[in-house]
Amino acid sequence: MTDKEIREKRDDEEIIVRYTREDAIADGVLVPTGYVGFRRGKFVRICFTSHLYEAFKDATERGELVEEGLTALRKPDPEDTRYRHLRELRGGKIWVILDGDGITFLYPEDY
Repeated sequence: MTDKEIREKRDDEEIIVRYTREDAIADGVLVPTGYVGFRRGKFVRICFTSHLYEAFKDATERGELVEEGLTALRKPDPEDTRYRHLRELRGGKIWVILDGDGITFLYPEDY
């Protein structure tokens, strides 16, 4: 196949649109749990995957997990990028991700 044929084939393919955080909330994949002033006074939305939220329905336990995650995110990590920070909590059983959309708590298998 020539480069021109490849480009033409790509032009014919359906483009997959971005699945936004708001889409995931509307679909019930993510559950918003609040906001936190995290970066230079900017408020960042915190969400849990619905799977993890089911295990942390108790607000006190959820709050403790959020504090643990925020503490971990404040510590620098050599794998951090400008746009994404990932931390493993509780022996790697739970992840917390900070990116341009907010902070998300999830089980690794939810990724």
